[in-house]
Amino acid sequence: MDTEKLYHYTNAPALVNILNHGYLRATQAWHLADGSECRHAIDTLRMLAPELSRNNGLWRSLETTLLSMPRYVVCFSKVWNDPHQWEQYGSNRAGACIVFDPKKASSALLNSSWDRFECQYDSTVQQSMLKELAENLRNRGETAIVDRMCEFWKWNIQFKSEDYAQENEVRYVLTPLPRVEQVIAPPPPPEAAQLMCQCALELNSYTHQSGMFDEKYRPCEPFCIQESITEIILGSRFTATKNYCDHLSRKYTVTQI
Repeated sequence: MDTEKLYHYTNAPALVNILNHGYLRATQAWHLADGSECRHAIDTLRMLAPELSRNNGLWRSLETTLLSMPRYVVCFSKVWNDPHQWEQYGSNRAGACIVFDPKKASSALLNSSWDRFECQYDSTVQQSMLKELAENLRNRGETAIVDRMCEFWKWNIQFKSEDYAQENEVRYVLTPLPRVEQVIAPPPPPEAAQLMCQCALELNSYTHQSGMFDEKYRPCEPFCIQESITEIILGSRFTATKNYCDHLSRKYTVTQI
C-alpha cells in the first residue's frame, strides 16, 4: 500500500479524548457498529459454494472458530476532505479529521502484532479468490481447511461489500499474541471433531492485552497515534473556545475547511 497520508474523521468530543490520551481505540472486530462487515468473505463463500457449509461439519465448526478469533480493528480513510466521511463520522462538518502519517508511526505501533489492510470492494476479484479457495477445499478437504484458515480470516477483514466502496477504507488490525505457555499437541487423527479442537487451540488461545472497554462496553485496544499526527482538519461547523483552538494550534498544524 503506497498511501502516504490517512484520515480519521471523528466528532468533536472524540477528538478531545483522542488527543488527550494519544491513541485511537481499535475495536474488537465482531463489536464494530456493523459486525457483518467482518464476515463478508464467509457469507460470499457460502453463496458461491453452499455445499461446503451444508455438507462439511468441520467447515461449519471452523467458521465458528474464525468468527470467535480476537482481532482489533481501527479504521482510516484514504481520502482528504471526503464529504461522505464528514457526514457519517465527522458530525456533518462539526467534527474534525485527524491526518495520520504511517511512516511516522512508532516502532511499537508497527510491530508484528499489527497488520495493515487496504479494503477490497471489487466483487469480481473477491469471488475469483473465493472460488479458487472453494475448489481447493473440494480437492484437498481437511488439509486445505487447516492450511488456509488464516488466509481466509484476513479476507474477512479485508473484503467489504461494494456498497461501502465510497469509504475508501484502510484498516489496522491487531492480532493478540498466543499465550507463551501454550503447548501445541501433536496433530490428532483427521477426524473432524479432533481436528477442530486442534484448530481452536491454535487460533483461539489468546490473551486480551489491555482489558480496555469503550463507552459502549466493547473490547478495545490502544492504537498509539500521537507521534504520527501531521495535521488536524477542523470541519467548517466545528466550534470550540478560543483557548482550546489556541492549544491545538500550539501542538499541531490546524486547518479549518
